Amino acid sequence: MTPAPRFERINTVATITLVVVSVVLVGMLGRVAQLQIAPSESLRPFIQERLSVRPEIAPRGDVFDRRGRLLAATRTGERVFVDPAEFAQPWDESMIRLARALGADPADVGARLFPRLAEHARRMEAGGQPIRYVRVSDILSDQQAESVRALKIRGVHLELAAVREGAHAFVASSILGRVDVDHAGQFGAERVFNARLQGRDGRLRYVRDARGGPLWIEHGGYTPPYAGEPVFLSIDLRLQSIAEEELERAVTAQDAAGGRAIVVDPDSGEILALVDIIRDLGPGAAAPWGQRPVPGGPQRRTIIPPDPNRLIHPAAGRNRNATDLYEPGSTFKAFTWSVMTEAGVVKLDEELKTGGRAWRTPYGRTIRDVFGRDRQTWRDALINSSNIAMSMIAERITHKQMRDGIMKFGFGQRTGVGYEGEREGRVPPARGWSKYSQTSVSFGQEVAVTPVQMARAFCVFAREGEQAGTIPELRLSAVDPLVPETQVVRRVLPASVALAARDAMAVVGQKADERMRFRKLDTTYRYSMFGKSGTAQVALPGERGYVPNQYISSFVAAGPVASPRVVVLVVIDDPGPETIARVEHRGSASAAPVVRRILERSLSYMGAPPCAPDEVAAAR
Repeated sequence: MTPAPRFERINTVATITLVVVSVVLVGMLGRVAQLQIAPSESLRPFIQERLSVRPEIAPRGDVFDRRGRLLAATRTGERVFVDPAEFAQPWDESMIRLARALGADPADVGARLFPRLAEHARRMEAGGQPIRYVRVSDILSDQQAESVRALKIRGVHLELAAVREGAHAFVASSILGRVDVDHAGQFGAERVFNARLQGRDGRLRYVRDARGGPLWIEHGGYTPPYAGEPVFLSIDLRLQSIAEEELERAVTAQDAAGGRAIVVDPDSGEILALVDIIRDLGPGAAAPWGQRPVPGGPQRRTIIPPDPNRLIHPAAGRNRNATDLYEPGSTFKAFTWSVMTEAGVVKLDEELKTGGRAWRTPYGRTIRDVFGRDRQTWRDALINSSNIAMSMIAERITHKQMRDGIMKFGFGQRTGVGYEGEREGRVPPARGWSKYSQTSVSFGQEVAVTPVQMARAFCVFAREGEQAGTIPELRLSAVDPLVPETQVVRRVLPASVALAARDAMAVVGQKADERMRFRKLDTTYRYSMFGKSGTAQVALPGERGYVPNQYISSFVAAGPVASPRVVVLVVIDDPGPETIARVEHRGSASAAPVVRRILERSLSYMGAPPCAPDEVAAAR
């Protein structure tokens, strides 16, 4: 045989082989394309996406107090979830082993897991979609995570999750709030500043093999996460601790149902401390909420509405400084006195014939004073907290003048501080404003306020220079000294009227100090203060009139008198029966000492120079 035919045969075989292989490859590629594009019905249940996406969790921004103390930060932890489609049989045995590793009650784990397992089985029988995820634990400790990992139970997995925690979070928990299961702000400052704190999650897209192992990352398949912004709250952790300590001490000593306190910088409007305490009076101490006393039962009413969320977590409860209204009583006279003074219908030194303890209005209503005086000047009327004098001068201005004047202080409107559920307060509507309202409002009845409203309004008397008589916007975020801010100036009063009210209330502050010295509560004070007390009766929703022998006592003050650094408001909710029997339930006796101690300790901590001994006397 010659070489030529042999080479021809080889070429022919090679050509045929190449054609066959090409046809086979084309057929395989066609089959792959057909499987990818239009798989048969029998194969569809077995098809899995070959492109996987793994989220890259963006850390939530940290929260600090105004001095940079950490309140809340995010770390990564692990928690357990079960894939019902893979969960190892027998379910009972696997569940018990898992519960032991978690250190949990098997009944609790079963309550989370078994209903979903049963639902998964029902879906499979009906040809529905499987359940692939059931979370059965919160964040685990490192030891718990290792115990679960060592079980190697099929269908039990560990996943990474963000954890929110902080060394000082409990001190300011009601202000800080908390995040939900998706790490979004749910309550408090976490909710108010959620848009700034919430980061933007990234993702990693990769192609995997049949066993689920990663093969490669596609171009552009990685998007990095972006962390949330840090937020510096206006709260000062030390001032918060001072306010909490002093309020807790007073509420316990007075057998009160609760208490509220707020400390504000009058210049910037920053809230420096915000405290809300509800005290458990014990079984049988008061009739349940919404129920009247019955013969033989406790005669004390429950005046604070229930807050079930607070029982779950302190940060989950409502902050009563923004949500719960109270009638301010005589503290409101500081504002109505200023409105009437600005109207020009009375001079500071005008002598009023207040006629002792009782006076009848032109329409026949009897008004009474606790401390009757036959005569007093208009300035002294504020110092003496005279209901009669307020009622007399209220007759000289129109209803519109009175209502518009108090609305300028922000009453009847939300402060915009950002707390969910903040109430706007209550001011009689213009149409319903009667001559009776004109008299009642003049001494703090027929109106209802929140502590944040009251503290903000009192800043009008505590601002200096050109800002005297103006009102700030309250804020929960700290002012950044490096970032200039433009604040809208809202004038409420002429500076001269605001300062005249301050001077009169400086005498009220001095008298409060004298009472405390007489009761030997404190002996020395380094700082002067000006303020106003109030003792209001309790009105409950859905009921007419007032609850007998139960009160809400308050005192609001600022100091030092010459150059105020802080405004402090304390509200004592329902001082106990023994406190009332000792006649120590009035605002000047119950709330004023708390304000004095908070103000004294706060100014000392802030480094304010002590006042000269005769500073308050000069205000006379």
